[in-house]
Amino acid sequence: MEVTGKIFKENRIKAKLTIDEVSLATKINVKVLNAIEEGNKENLPAFTFLRGFVRTYAKFLKLDEESIMNTFYEEFGEKTPQKLNKPENSQDDENPNVLIHSKSLTSKYVAVTGIVVLILLILFVRQVVNKYEKEAEIPTAEDIRELVEQPDVKENEIVKVEEHKTEKTETVVLEKKEISAAKKDTIIDATPIKEDNKKIEIVKQEVKIEPNKREVSTEKPVQVEKKVKPKKEDPQEIIIEALDNTQFTFKIDDKDKKSISLKATEIHVIKANFSIDLNLVDGGAVNLIHNGKRKGVPGDLGRAISLKFP
Repeated sequence: MEVTGKIFKENRIKAKLTIDEVSLATKINVKVLNAIEEGNKENLPAFTFLRGFVRTYAKFLKLDEESIMNTFYEEFGEKTPQKLNKPENSQDDENPNVLIHSKSLTSKYVAVTGIVVLILLILFVRQVVNKYEKEAEIPTAEDIRELVEQPDVKENEIVKVEEHKTEKTETVVLEKKEISAAKKDTIIDATPIKEDNKKIEIVKQEVKIEPNKREVSTEKPVQVEKKVKPKKEDPQEIIIEALDNTQFTFKIDDKDKKSISLKATEIHVIKANFSIDLNLVDGGAVNLIHNGKRKGVPGDLGRAISLKFP
């Protein structure tokens, strides 16, 4: 182990590498590396592990692995098992090709079988479709034959019916002609007085119909006028401030009168949609505000006054 250790140490020093750097790169413990370089068998691990460490160290330093492993085996007094390992490596190298070849063959077989199955399915579907098409065509041909045979009877029936109709129409036309001729004879034989009476009656009927139309036409506009002329709202608001004890009456939208008495400094509000009629007993005893505008005192003290808004 001393010879292999010297080789590793010399090449490591040539590469200007420390043991710590080698341990980081190869992930081998520093103590194991020192034991390999010094040939200290007491600190070396088991033979199987040591063999792997020697191989990785040789690869890291880019040395000839075979020569180093030969010296390593000679130092430990064991034969070189490299010749036995070569055929194993060759078999390992050859086995992947065999596996790849077998996999490719299986994939080809699978693809071929899949294609064959698809073709069989397509043929089966076509046969089923053809069967259904043939079954669908057979009843249509029978129906056509029945329809072709039936119209002969129907056409005969139609011809007979048409013949009966033509005979009836001819008789009806003849009867109508005879009736019209008889009416003409009666009109010629009739006196002119009866014709005048008929004319008078027709005129009377027309006169009776016209007033009804006029009555209907006159009723509609009356209803429309009532709907069209609604009164427009004109909201009114009066605030009455009493300057002294006083009384007054008022009407809202021409409704019933109301009377109210106020004491000094009291306020009363009147609201209406259209108009307000106000009768004050004392025109100088109140102050008015109309729709937010101050009107002030409307009259003189002790004199009654009547107001209308608007």
